[in-house]
Amino acid sequence: MSSPSIAILGSDPRGIGIATHFARHGHEVLLFYPSAEQLAGVPAAARAILTELADAGRFERERTAATLARLATSMRLKDVAGVWLLIETLPERLELKRALYAELERIVDAEAVIASNTRDLSPDRLAENMRHPGRLLIVHFQSPPHLIPLVEVVPGRLTRAEHLERVRALLAGMALEVMVLDKAIPEAAAPGASASACAQALLEETVD
Repeated sequence: MSSPSIAILGSDPRGIGIATHFARHGHEVLLFYPSAEQLAGVPAAARAILTELADAGRFERERTAATLARLATSMRLKDVAGVWLLIETLPERLELKRALYAELERIVDAEAVIASNTRDLSPDRLAENMRHPGRLLIVHFQSPPHLIPLVEVVPGRLTRAEHLERVRALLAGMALEVMVLDKAIPEAAAPGASASACAQALLEETVD
């Protein structure tokens, strides 16, 4: 495996689903989590996702080994130093996310992009204490990410346009419907206007 260009911080089911989607589309991915027990379950969880997709006719079963080989795990945060895109799936706690960003900014390149999978927190609040707030944006995958090909991208007031476009192009190149929004759409928004309604429609299409 070559050096990963993308890191997912958090090995919850959504994080593993996001990482597996990147790997399916040819990207080397590093999954970070400070628990050996949690990381030990990543290969089996990723394999289960690929099996589910293959059973549904959405993935070629013979590509399983090569896809899994693109997934690496680590308990050492310093191992993300060389990646250009970092997506965190931490719990919705502002101070927890800000603490992670502070650590990341001591490790990664100044041009690396840090994205949050949050649905509840604004990018401007998340970026308040960052040295390079222009690198922060929201990349919110619907759940489960391997079944619903819809992603909301929400830039902050200071997010650099080139970072936004690079991330948008990357996601669009992986068979994802990318919605670039001024702000996140609340889950309780009216069905006709909500991303949740779009997600449900996309899920129904992929299941049919």
